[in-house]
Amino acid sequence: MGIEEFIDELRRIDSATVSNAVERLGVRDRTQGYADLRMRCLVAQPQPMVGYAVTVTVDSTTPGLSPDNSRFGELLAAVSAAPKPCVVVCAEAGPVPERGCHMGDVVGTRLARGGVVGVVSGSGIRDLPGIEAAGLSAFALGTVVSHGVWTIAAVGVEVEVAGLRIRPGDLLHGNDDGLLTVPSDRPEELLELIEEVRARETVARSLAFPAAAPDH
Repeated sequence: MGIEEFIDELRRIDSATVSNAVERLGVRDRTQGYADLRMRCLVAQPQPMVGYAVTVTVDSTTPGLSPDNSRFGELLAAVSAAPKPCVVVCAEAGPVPERGCHMGDVVGTRLARGGVVGVVSGSGIRDLPGIEAAGLSAFALGTVVSHGVWTIAAVGVEVEVAGLRIRPGDLLHGNDDGLLTVPSDRPEELLELIEEVRARETVARSLAFPAAAPDH
């Protein structure tokens, strides 16, 4: 199966079903591989967000720091070199993540032109209508009105957002239910498991009470 076909199939599947199928692969502990309840889908597109992670740390909260966008070109280069579609994942490098703001409609629009389909922040974002108009999905802990001292600290490093460790190149899947990483080395098997999950849940929903415990 080609990777484009795999991505297209994943776009047709909700994130909870993908998560149930990943559990059946047995490649990681069931308590790992997904963001916690702090992560919210703030901008949704018609299909789930599916893409490969391009990671960046941003300092937007260090008092007295002079904003410096000199490394923005490095981020654009990483996006250009990444497999497509891709998702830019931001973590706060400053001292107050609760005040961090990593994305607005100007940066989001420029990233979308380079093949980015979504943004993820372990802190905040803003300009939600503009991000939506750019065709991006967006996940963050909430909105923050000011971008502070927005300065890229590092590109292409492992980050953690809402309890989820993300490495450059990890395949992400997200919708209104949340965000998870998806193993991409066994695509046919994962899609078969997704169909099994769907079939089992269809049967479970049709059962009269009481019945066996569902997969949720």
